[in-house]
Amino acid sequence: MSTIKLATPAKPQGKITFSSFNLPALDDGLYKIEVDHDFQAEAGSTKPTIPTQTRYFAAIGPRYSLDPKEISTQFPPPKTSGNYYNVLPHIMFNRAILPWERKLDPSKPNTPWLTLISCTNDEMIGWQKSTANKKLLTVCTNTLTEVCQDAQTNKIVFPKLSDITLLPGESSSEPVNYIDIPEPLLQLVLPTEDELPTLANVRQSADPAPSGSENPKYPVLICNRLPQPGQENTVFLISLENRMDVYTQLASATPLAGVPSPSSNPKIYRFAVLNNWRFASVTPNLSFEELLLDANKFKSTTTGSFRLPSIGDVNADSFLEKGYVPLEHQTRQGNNMVSWYRGPFLPGVAPVPTNPPAPSSITSPDSLVRVYSEIGMFDVTYASAWNIGRSLILENKRVSQALFEWKRACVQAEKASLPSHLPFNKAIAPPLPDLVKNWFINLGRLEQIPFNYLVADQKLLPQESIQFFSVDAQWVQLLLRGAFSIGDIASSDEAIEDELFKKIPIPTGLSGFLLRSKVVSGWPHLLVNGFDTEPPVGTNLPFESGATPLTQYRYTLGKDTLLCLFEGSIKSVEVYLHPETIHFGIDYYPEDAAHGIPSPCYLKLLRDASGNPIQPTTLPCGTDRSKEFDVNNWVRIPFRFDNCGVIDSSTLVKRLTSAIPGTTITPAEFAYQMVEGVPKVRFTAG
Repeated sequence: MSTIKLATPAKPQGKITFSSFNLPALDDGLYKIEVDHDFQAEAGSTKPTIPTQTRYFAAIGPRYSLDPKEISTQFPPPKTSGNYYNVLPHIMFNRAILPWERKLDPSKPNTPWLTLISCTNDEMIGWQKSTANKKLLTVCTNTLTEVCQDAQTNKIVFPKLSDITLLPGESSSEPVNYIDIPEPLLQLVLPTEDELPTLANVRQSADPAPSGSENPKYPVLICNRLPQPGQENTVFLISLENRMDVYTQLASATPLAGVPSPSSNPKIYRFAVLNNWRFASVTPNLSFEELLLDANKFKSTTTGSFRLPSIGDVNADSFLEKGYVPLEHQTRQGNNMVSWYRGPFLPGVAPVPTNPPAPSSITSPDSLVRVYSEIGMFDVTYASAWNIGRSLILENKRVSQALFEWKRACVQAEKASLPSHLPFNKAIAPPLPDLVKNWFINLGRLEQIPFNYLVADQKLLPQESIQFFSVDAQWVQLLLRGAFSIGDIASSDEAIEDELFKKIPIPTGLSGFLLRSKVVSGWPHLLVNGFDTEPPVGTNLPFESGATPLTQYRYTLGKDTLLCLFEGSIKSVEVYLHPETIHFGIDYYPEDAAHGIPSPCYLKLLRDASGNPIQPTTLPCGTDRSKEFDVNNWVRIPFRFDNCGVIDSSTLVKRLTSAIPGTTITPAEFAYQMVEGVPKVRFTAG
């Protein structure tokens, strides 16, 4: 049985600094240098005449395309599915000055020329159907000449080719990726001109850098729209270079009264697209935390776990409580019967093997079958373990051949070392080959073993469940002994056989857990920490209270099942998401009428000077939502319209300014307040 405690997302580890911008020494463009020589000659001397020297050079960066190597991170990661409904997508670059190399308006150097916009798959399909334009909201590719001419022909807002100044090395025949966006949708998703600087910042590690170097700077662009749950979302990185005409025309357009519906014959705006990626956002009730809560809902009918429920029969229940499963068993004589079997995973603490049989005394799996005459049933657990090991090594001809040759060489060396009348008769036995040693190490980690031998009945691990266990060391030992039996030596050399088996590494004291959940298939980059202590009630995370994670012995992901083994006795475990990068987001509280939340509530809990999120005692998620902020505690997230997910960044900055007295909300401060950690969920084994 297990219990669960949700941990508050921790602040990111390490130290970083946020800057509002990183302006280049030179903007992209063509430059001219003129050099004149002037001499002050003495009276009567000849003044030399040196002609003026003129040189040209160009500062050129990305314009209509972007090398993928310039992108450090996209979040949410492309082609993934997750609980992204409360995060703000962002893109981080390796090129430190990229967002400010070119200009939207030359008079405003701090305004980036790139921005992110997000659209849902439903929006794309809806607008394509309403306009009968299958290319609308779809990234297309053509030469710059064709893109400009097509825009003029179809009255799409895009610069004329004659208005674009091409620099040396640039050509009108180069390919351009572009997207056409209808005006109503653009009004909704495009950041306003004053929001653009707020949604850009520069991240730099503040931890000590290698001697003589400086930590690199990574510019970040943040999208102003939350991914819409239950849909596929696409984020576009678009160019706004010299596109003040877009904002001028949008300013004169009819203001939106709500989320726009697809309509025919809208005004179309065209933008160059430097990058785009897709991901899916699950609904809030399928979030990472909620799914793990579902995995914790499964409870065994008794105090044990990883076992079948009792059936009321004293003899049978004594086996069931130890994790045994009744399985059909056909004997060599062809008789059909039912026997007991248990894999290496025990529902309780694994007993320490006492007086295990000598390896040489086991010549076949039959010698390991236990007979319970009082109930007329066999226990084939250890016989199966021995036979599984033998079958696995026979499948690998290289390993079995190497093991056979090594054992023969050791026997020959031992016999050659016996007393003899011949001089120099000492022989040295060869070491265990690395190929064989590594194979046995992996086998000791229970690798290559079919899953149905580890979990003999799917009822032991139902869908959406987590089960803790300890590993039966004797089961593992006999598994290895079965594999070692290949090429057994003659019975007269049994003592040598026993000594050679001692060179095989046998793990002991292992424990672990099995998690079967949609989390495993939905989040393929899960991370796990196991601990041999149970954190005191009220603490946040084990490692914050001084606990040291156990050494992870094995980590395996199946289609929907996660298997983890650890050295030591596991008492608690943390499951958390891989921090792809520092990301940005808000605090979301779903509808919960039982706790006074009539509809979803969107807030941003402020961070203190140390970077920790402040946890107020009460939250404004009731029926009265007129309060916009609470000083030094939280701000309510403003949206352009309900049910669109587009954050009104300008209003949010004003609320942050009011909620944090004495602080100017620069793009750096905005990033500092919006930064998010990764969720962690902790299970404790009862």
